[in-house]
Amino acid sequence: KVLSNDCLAKDFIPRTPGFCLILDSEKMLTLKTLKKPGIHGKRIEIPNHTEYFNKIKRRHKNTYNMTIGEYIKMISGLPGVKNSMGGAWFDYCCGVGGNEDMLPKTDISNYFKARLPYNNSVFAYTFCFRTNKKRSEKYQDMFFMQRFVQETALKYGYVLLRLGNGRIYGGKSAPMFFEKFEVKKIF
Repeated sequence: KVLSNDCLAKDFIPRTPGFCLILDSEKMLTLKTLKKPGIHGKRIEIPNHTEYFNKIKRRHKNTYNMTIGEYIKMISGLPGVKNSMGGAWFDYCCGVGGNEDMLPKTDISNYFKARLPYNNSVFAYTFCFRTNKKRSEKYQDMFFMQRFVQETALKYGYVLLRLGNGRIYGGKSAPMFFEKFEVKKIF
C-alpha cells in the first residue's frame, strides 16, 4: 500500500494544476503521501462516507461526507469541472462488484462520462480480490477491470495507457490489486 501511494504521488506531481480525487482511510496515508512532495491540500478532494469522516475532515477541509459516486454526481454539473482532474485514485476496499455503498463500475463510468479527467492525467484504482462468488480464474477480477476501464474510457473519448506495472499486495485473507493509467483525450 505504501509503495502504491509513493508511485502514485510521483505520477500526480506533474499533473497538479488539476485536482486530485482520492479515497482515503482514517490514517490518511494517501493524503500525507501526496502532500509530502508538494501537492497542495486545496487540490486534493476526498469523499468519505465512513465513520471516519469527521476525523479526516478535521485534518483536511476538502473532505465530503459522501461516496465517490455521490461526489462525482454532485460536481458533474458544476461549471469548470470538465477536464479538471489531474489525478484520480479510486482506492476501493471492496471487490469489483462493489457493495451496498460502493458501485465501482458506475462510478468509473460516470467519471469518464462527466469528462472530468484532463489530457495526460492519471487514473488509478485498487480493488480487493475478496468476493462471495467462486471464480474460475484466480485473477479474473483484475483482468475484467483492465478491460472495463479501457472500454469505458474509450466510449467517452479517452484512451488509457498503462503507467508501469500493476501491483498485487496484501495477505492471503484480503489480497488487493492496484493499477494506474495515463489518460489521453482523443475527442
